[in-house]
This record gives sequence, structure tokens and C-alpha cells, in this order.
Amino acid sequence: MNTNAINDMKLMMIDTKDIKTSPFNPPVRTNRKTTKYKNLVKSIKTTGLINPVTIAHDFVLIDGNRRLQACRDLNITTIPAVRHNSNSSKMFDKLFVQANEHTVLLNAAQELYRYLKGAEISQRTKKVIENLKEYGGLGFLYRIADEGKSPNTYNIALSMYRNYTKRTSKRDMKKLIYWMLNVGSSYQIKKAMADYIPIDVLVDSVENMKKLKTEYTG
Repeated sequence: MNTNAINDMKLMMIDTKDIKTSPFNPPVRTNRKTTKYKNLVKSIKTTGLINPVTIAHDFVLIDGNRRLQACRDLNITTIPAVRHNSNSSKMFDKLFVQANEHTVLLNAAQELYRYLKGAEISQRTKKVIENLKEYGGLGFLYRIADEGKSPNTYNIALSMYRNYTKRTSKRDMKKLIYWMLNVGSSYQIKKAMADYIPIDVLVDSVENMKKLKTEYTG
């Protein structure tokens, strides 16, 4: 165990109004309408805040966005917090990723949001995002982020299309991305291949921006 890391942390009681939330936290994680959030509020109302939130040295929240918001909604003014002696935004991002690897995990769509904000994300998702960026550009990433879609689903569709049609050029990938965004969807393209659509029909649809027949898309 790293004793230096332990020495850099301090348990304290803190006023909820003094805690600053991170701009890198995806808003969907604190959606008050979700069942998980409502259950969290009920739990804290019944038993109190069992797990302290984690904050940086300047009181920026590292872990516990949902818990903090729930306490504020319940008008709880003082909560326990573990204060970490992090002293840079880079260290903060590393702590955020590490903390969320073992709580309510960040999904790929939320990691894309953080990536576009300039925050650190997991290497696995970063590789997927940068692969999509190479083919579709930054505008493509903003488009799917605005729609709340996962970069993974597009990456899988590109991979399946390459393997299915043997068309692997950057131009082919750009064509497919445009088709998925403006004509069909990543789901439709994957469904069509799963239903063994003739390759020439699939390629013609993508190349000429035609909708796929419902017999292939369900």
C-alpha cells in the first residue's frame, strides 16, 4: 500500500455549499429523473450519507456528484468528505477516472463528453474515439455526443462493415459514417449484416446514400 497516498488524504466535515462541482462531470450522471438517483435520495434520507465524497485540495469534487446533489436536495448542509492533496488538473482527472472505475461506471458516451471537454478518460475508450476521429473528424464526435450516443456502437459498425464487405479505405469509412448519420443508423447497418444482406446491395446503399429495405433492418 502506498503510504504517501494515504498521508495525502484527510477525512473532514464540510459544508455542501463550499464544494465545487467539476465541469467535466457528464450531466446525465446527476439526472434527478432516473430510478437510481431517486433510490439514492431515499437511501440517504433513511440512513444518512454512509460513503464520504472525495474532494481535491481546492474543494473541487472528485467523486460523489450524485451523493452531493442528493444531500443538497435533502437540505443536508454538512457531509463527510475525504480531502485529497491533489495540486493539478491532471492529477484531478486521474483521480476522477480511478474513482469512477469502481462506482457508477462512466459509459462510453459519458467518456466522449469528457474527452471533448479536454478531460482524461480511459485508454480503451480513448482509442475508440480517436479511431472515429481519424475517419469522421471532430465534427462527427460532437454530433454523436450531442445525440448522447456511444462511440462504441459506431466503431463496431465500422469494423463489421470492413470485415463484411472487405472495403477498408478511409473513403469507405467516411461514406459509411455519413450514411449512419444522415440516411440510416449504426443499428440498421449492423442488423442488415446480421441478416446476411447481399454485399453488393449494402455497398450500393452506402455509396449512393439509399435507405436499406425493411427486410434487412427489421
